[in-house]
Amino acid sequence: QAATPAGFLQAEDTDARMEGANYALCRDIARLKAVDLQDVDATTRRWRGQGPSDETTRSLQQTVQGAVKRLAADLYSTETHFLLELLQNVDDCNFLPGRTPRLKMLLEDAPDRFSHLTTLPAGASLRALLALEYNETGFEETHVRALCDIAQSTKTSEQRKYIGAKGIGFKSVFRVTRTPVVHSGRFHFHFDSDALDGLGYLVPFPLPAAPGFCEDAVDTGTRLVLPLHDAARLSEVRTHIMEDVQPTLLLFLRNLCAIEVADGSGGIRKSMSKDVSGNIVTLSTVAKKPSCDATSEAKEEEQRKVERWLVHTHQMHVQSEEAGKVI
Repeated sequence: QAATPAGFLQAEDTDARMEGANYALCRDIARLKAVDLQDVDATTRRWRGQGPSDETTRSLQQTVQGAVKRLAADLYSTETHFLLELLQNVDDCNFLPGRTPRLKMLLEDAPDRFSHLTTLPAGASLRALLALEYNETGFEETHVRALCDIAQSTKTSEQRKYIGAKGIGFKSVFRVTRTPVVHSGRFHFHFDSDALDGLGYLVPFPLPAAPGFCEDAVDTGTRLVLPLHDAARLSEVRTHIMEDVQPTLLLFLRNLCAIEVADGSGGIRKSMSKDVSGNIVTLSTVAKKPSCDATSEAKEEEQRKVERWLVHTHQMHVQSEEAGKVI
C-alpha cells in the first residue's frame, strides 16, 4: 500500500478514502507535471528537498510556472469578471433532466462555519469563504484533468461560441484567492498558487470529502470554495456579489434558472429566478435583509420585484480567432 501524505488527514478512517480514486487521480496529474506528491510537504505544500534534479525538467516547469502566473494576472482586468466567468462555467455544466439548474453563492465570514463548507484547514489569516454550490451532476475525471491544465477544455464546439470559450476561465479565481477548493462528487482537492514555485496553479492537492459529500457519492453537485485572506479583497468581493449579480444575467444564461446570493454576517439574501414562455422571460427577485423597528425588535425586510422581457434571438456570423473560420 502506498504511503499517504501527512497533514491532509483529520482522522484514521480517512486513510482508505485518501488512497481511493480522489488521491490516485491527484497523484497521477501531479506525476504528469513531474511532481511526486511524496516529495512535497503536505502542510506547507513545498518541496521537501530541492525538487526535481533534472535540469530539463526544472526548465520546463519554470516555463509553465511563468505562463500560468502571467495568465492569471492578465486574464481579466477587474475582479468582476471572475464572477461572470464562473457563472458561465456553471451554466455549461450538465444537469439532470427535470431538475431546475440552481446556483447558490454564499459569503461566509463566521470562522465557526468554515468547516461546514470545506475540509481545507482555515489558517489564522483567513477572513472569509466565498462558496458556490450548484446542483450539476458532478465532476468526472476529464473535468478534473482539464481544470489542471491551461489549454484543455471539456466544452463542446457549441459551447465554445459563448463566454468562457477559452477553457481557462477557472484560472481567473486566482485574482481573489491563492487556494481555490473544489468539492464535487468523489473528487476533493485544492490548488495553491504559492506552492512549488507556481506549479501549484496546476497541481491538485487532495482533501478529505467535505460535509454533504462522501467518497463514492455521485450526483451530489459541486461546491467551489474560494478562501479570502485580505480584508480589502473581502470588501470588494462582497460588493460584487451583492451588487453585480443581477437577475438580468439570467437572460444570457442558457441553463441556469435560479441564483441565490447570501451574505452570512450581513444576513442579506437575494433570490433570483426566471421562467421562460415562448419569447417572454419573466424574472422574479426576492431580497431580504435584517431591519429593526422603533422597539429595536429584530425583523426581516422583504422586497419583491418582477420583470418581463421580450427576447429576440438573431443568429450572426462572425470571424473567429481560428484563421478564416466563420461561426
